[in-house]
Amino acid sequence: MGFPDAVNPVVPGRLDRLKIAFAVQIAKRIAEADGMWDLGEVELLTRTFPTAMMQRAGFLDHRRELMPEAQTMYRQALSELPRVLTMGEKLELLALFHKTCSVDGEIHPRELDVLVESGAMLQVPHDQLLTHLRNLSGKATLIPSSHPPGEPNEGSGA
Repeated sequence: MGFPDAVNPVVPGRLDRLKIAFAVQIAKRIAEADGMWDLGEVELLTRTFPTAMMQRAGFLDHRRELMPEAQTMYRQALSELPRVLTMGEKLELLALFHKTCSVDGEIHPRELDVLVESGAMLQVPHDQLLTHLRNLSGKATLIPSSHPPGEPNEGSGA
C-alpha cells in the first residue's frame, strides 16, 4: 500500500512525518492553484490528511490549524525525501498529487505546473514522470509537455 496508507497513523515516524509534511504542502498548493477550492478537493484532503494523523504527527494545534512544525518538516523533506525515497514511493506521492489535480474533473494548467514541479523536487526524471502520469487510471485530458521545465519547446521561438 502506498501513501497515505503506509504511514503509521498512531505514531508516525520521522520518514512518515517528512512525507506528510511534503504531501500536505504540495496538495494545498495544487488545491489553491486554480484560484478556487472544490468540494472534491476538500473531501480528498480531509480523507488523505485526517485530523488525528496530523495531530499525532505534531502538525495541527488544538484549533486544527497547521503549526510551524509542518513547515519546518517540509523544508527538511525537500532535502531528504529525494535521497531516501525509492522511485516507487516518489511515484506514489505523485499519484496522490495527480489525484488532487483531477478530483474536480479537470486539470488546470497551474495545477499541472505544481505537479510537475513536485516531481522535480523529488528528483523524478521528467520522462519518467510523463510515463507515470500517462499510466494513471482516470487519465487527465492535460499532460505536461515532453520538455522538462525550463527547456524551450521546439518552434516556440525561444
